[in-house]
Amino acid sequence: MIYLNIQKELFQKQETQYKNFMQKSIPNEVNLIGVRMAFLKKTADWLIKNDLWQEYISYPPFYHEEKMIQALIIAKQVKSYQDISLVEQFIPYIDNWAVCDTFCTYLKVFKTYQKEGFTLIEKLVRSSKEYKIRVGYVLLLFYFITDDYIDKIFSFMDEFKSKDYYAKMAVAWCLSICFVYD
Repeated sequence: MIYLNIQKELFQKQETQYKNFMQKSIPNEVNLIGVRMAFLKKTADWLIKNDLWQEYISYPPFYHEEKMIQALIIAKQVKSYQDISLVEQFIPYIDNWAVCDTFCTYLKVFKTYQKEGFTLIEKLVRSSKEYKIRVGYVLLLFYFITDDYIDKIFSFMDEFKSKDYYAKMAVAWCLSICFVYD
């Protein structure tokens, strides 16, 4: 029931001009409602605070905004490596750069559990799926550009073969951050 109530609220917060802007920004996303990020963050925080987040993420997200809310919830709720299965369950729903980058930005668990998290990242960057690759490289650039991992990151880049645009852009972004790493 909470899923449908949130969906109804999302449509009440819809802004047509914002939706048009977002469709240009995320051209491959067809299921956009047009709701600003501030409301999505507020909704995710409300679901967490009221202990409704597990029910909400049990529904497969359809709209972009639903994916964003779930991304925010999962990233904030994964506090130990034992919870990493939530990350793995959500990754197949990532189908655009905005959801990917938002999700990765909030996944602070990778800062704390680098050694354990690196195992998942190795699988992601070697995937044949565009957004799995992107998740892997975005996680690398946020949490793993350190003396301990920089050589391994460059070896991943040497192995990189994908022709997918958003995977290539993630590698380029990661590489640019590696170059400013001191």
